[in-house]
Order: sequence, then C-alpha cells, then structure tokens
Amino acid sequence: MTAADVAIADLDDDELADCLVGMAGQLAAMTCRFLDALAAFDARGGWCGVGIRSCAHWLSWRCGTSLRTGQEQVRVAGALQELPLLHKAFAEGRVSYSKVRAVSRVAEPDTEAELVEVAMTKPASHLERLCAGLAKVGSDDGEPESVTSTGRWRWQDEGTLKVTLTLTAVDGARFLAGVTRAEYERVRTGDGTDVDGWSGAPSDIAAAMVVLAERACAELAAPAIAPHAEVVVERRPDGRARLADGPALSAVEESELRCGAAESERTVDGAGAVLNWGRTRRAPTVLQTKALSRRQNGCCGVPGCGRRRFLHVHHVRFWSDGGATDLANLVLLCGEHHRLLHRGELSIEMIGGQRFRYLDGDGHELVDAPTMRFDSQELWPFHSIDADAILPNWGGEPLDVGYATWVLMTEWERRRELSAAA
Repeated sequence: MTAADVAIADLDDDELADCLVGMAGQLAAMTCRFLDALAAFDARGGWCGVGIRSCAHWLSWRCGTSLRTGQEQVRVAGALQELPLLHKAFAEGRVSYSKVRAVSRVAEPDTEAELVEVAMTKPASHLERLCAGLAKVGSDDGEPESVTSTGRWRWQDEGTLKVTLTLTAVDGARFLAGVTRAEYERVRTGDGTDVDGWSGAPSDIAAAMVVLAERACAELAAPAIAPHAEVVVERRPDGRARLADGPALSAVEESELRCGAAESERTVDGAGAVLNWGRTRRAPTVLQTKALSRRQNGCCGVPGCGRRRFLHVHHVRFWSDGGATDLANLVLLCGEHHRLLHRGELSIEMIGGQRFRYLDGDGHELVDAPTMRFDSQELWPFHSIDADAILPNWGGEPLDVGYATWVLMTEWERRRELSAAA
C-alpha cells in the first residue's frame, strides 16, 4: 500500500516527510511540462484577444495566477527552451522551480552546466545568492556620458505626436520613477500585490505617460491664457473635426474624444476665426459616478479586466447620439477597453436593469472565466519520478558565494578565450 492509498492523518512523521519529498519532485516535473506548454502557447500568440494585454494577463484570467507570478512564469518558460541541461534536470524532478527561476536569470547555453551542478547540490537560498552575485558582476559599469536634459515634440504628417527626450541620469531616474508609479496605478487591479510587470519601469512607457498627463489635467488648474492646457476640438465649416493647432481627427478619434469629460469644442469659419465656443460635454454627477463605481465594484466593466484606476465613464448609447447621462446608460471602462470600443473591436449591449453584455469584434460574449473543456489529467498523464529526485546532494557545507562566483567567472572567461582562439 502506498501513501496515496491512506489518509494523510494516518501517516507517521517519516512517512509524511517521504510523501512530501516525493510529491515535490512530481510538482517540479509537472511544472516543467506546464512551462513547456506555456512557452509554445506564448510563441503562437494563443493568448491574444480583445483586451488581453499579455500572456501573463491570460494566465491570471484563465489559470488563476497573480499577474506578477504569471509574468515570471512566462519569462522562465522562454528561458528554459534555450537551456537544455537545466530543462532536463527540471523535467526529471531533480531541481525545483525556485532553483530554475534563479538559474534562468543568469545562465547561458555555455555557462549552464556549472550552475545546474550547483543547483543539484546546494539549497535554493544558496543558489539565489550566487545567481544574484553573478548578475551583479556581469552588469555593465561603464561611465555614462554627461548630457543636458532636453525635450522636443512635433506633430507628424500622419497625425501622431512625436516626443523626444534626452535626460541626465538624475532627471532620467526621476522620470522613470514617475512613469513607473503611473504604470503601477494604471494596471493594478486590487491592493497592489498583483501587478503585471511591477518589477520595474515598463518597456513601453506611452500608456504611463498618458496617465501622467491625464493626472496633471485633472489635478492642476489651467490658466485662461494657456491655449495648450486643455484639449480643444475645432469644428470646421465642412463638418470635419481637428485638434486646435493640431492634425485632423478620424471618426474613431473624434468619437473617443467626445466620450470624454475634459474636452471643449469650438466652431470656426474657413479662415479659422472662432464663431462659437461649445460647452464641455456633459459629465455624470459625483453621486452618479459613486453609484457606478459601487455597481461595478470599482472595476472596468469588461469581464476579465479588473483594472480599478483611471477609469472612464462611457455612454453605452453615445451622448452625441442622444444617449442619456443616467445609470442605465453608463458603464466604467479602462482607457484600453474604451479605445477598443470606439475602434469597433468591442461592443456593449444593454439588457435592462442596469446590466450589460460585452462582445468582442466578432460578436462573441466575453465572460469572466470560461470553464475547462477537457480533463487535464487525460491530456498530461501523471508520470513516474524518483521519490527522492528533488533532494540535493548537499553535504552541509555553506556555499562561499564570493569564491564560487570567482571560480565560475574565471572558468567561463577561460572557456570563451579558448573558443575564440579556436
């Protein structure tokens, strides 16, 4: 009779310890299989869909992981495909996910052999310190050039705004700190513990910079003599709209702007003279906004999104088409889904009682978490792993991180020199 045939409460301490060690090896092997499947899924772009921001976001939606955990899993899954020795040890249940995560941050195909050996003989805490030291030693410590902070902007022919910044180290650090805070506020869905990409500043900072600008517009009063301190849409005699002192607007862009609450509209003649200043579009009252937030639990209404910050109040039946500013016609949307809606890649249907259906561009309803369509055990049958595979061959000696780092770096440098000479 095996441990699986009896209740956990009936196992003595030694049996329970053996059971835990064996299951840890099985977990490692199955995690490796999971990450292999994830790498293939990510490479195919299988996670792409309306409002799905990343593969990690898909994992959060469909597999129940936190966004931060999902991002790390995607990173490790990709790294494993380039590290065959680490992958083999992981698949055989001989190294844990914690060890694989640490090694995959610094290992390369020509350096992984020594790191896998350390992973199989030392505890995870020792390995993590070693890998952190190797990452620090291998970093570029070059002296940055001295620069003066400058910035330029200009409207381009295709109607986009191009911004170019060159910042000193100090100004750059302040800028990235602000952008990172803005990105944190933009993407967080709860108390801040599950944020996609919260390990540092986002690689694409455009959305975060827009958030910074929106925050400034909302919190800082604009002087009457500052013509660029608000978004102004000009209506030409031919009915077309353009930004004041800026490019013409497409129908989608105009629709998106008219759905906002911080834009003004003015009518001009053929020579550009102002004929009439229109009113700022009608916005919901504070009480209506509070009621909306309570109805949607403070989240974007699109199933699976969960964003709580910088939400837009959207008229399901557009205000420009006569839609009323009342709770039966209003929903909260994050900026990304709001833009997708105006592009026609998302639609909303009212079903009565202040309830709504959200549809993708093909008319399929979006739901919070679709049910599983197969038995995962049938797809990935459990396989045999040695009961003690996960146990490291550790003699009890603590790892001298400094000495180990020196030995590894020296050996790798010698190997590279020999390879170059050959």
